[in-house]
Amino acid sequence: MRLAILFIISIIAVYCLLIDDTQQQQHQEVVQIKVYDPTPVAVHTPAPPEVDVDQLHCLATNIYHEARGESYQGKIAVANVVMNRIHSNRFPGTFCEVVYQAKYSAWWQEAKGKLVPIRNKCQFSWYCDGKSDALYLTDKHGRAIQANLDAWQDSVQIATQALHGNLTDITQGATHYHANYVRPSWSRVYKKVAVIDSHLFYVADNRF
Repeated sequence: MRLAILFIISIIAVYCLLIDDTQQQQHQEVVQIKVYDPTPVAVHTPAPPEVDVDQLHCLATNIYHEARGESYQGKIAVANVVMNRIHSNRFPGTFCEVVYQAKYSAWWQEAKGKLVPIRNKCQFSWYCDGKSDALYLTDKHGRAIQANLDAWQDSVQIATQALHGNLTDITQGATHYHANYVRPSWSRVYKKVAVIDSHLFYVADNRF
């Protein structure tokens, strides 16, 4: 009888040890699952496409001077015209060449070695209107002129999008425009395709 009792007790003890070992293994597995690996994961992102800073500055400057007081859409429209001219065989092939296309003074070039446009003989009026081409982002005390600073930031942003090829044409392919308070002779024969803010946009007739 005593042997039978001792046998039963030993079986129960072994069973308890097996259960305890199983629980410890389960606990270890759970702990292993929850371990945090602090090793950083390398994430490779493609480098942004390079931008020609000179071309960017030419386009941004033109947007700023031509549409400083226009809405964001109005600034995009001016950029669109420059882009459409680049894609036309009737105009130069870079932003800078399109923006600074003009008739230049032979005297200034010969006597002073400078390229100075003849007044009112350029494609964009700000370049040959006889006024300063400075951006005027600060006043004489060095304080920011916020309206001008905002306009310049918008211009740079739009120019960057244009150089990356991410700018939608909202002018229906326009290659010309003028302010609504003037009426150049070509506006009578070119096709008007859009009106955005104070500018009227046209597609040139192939005959002209």
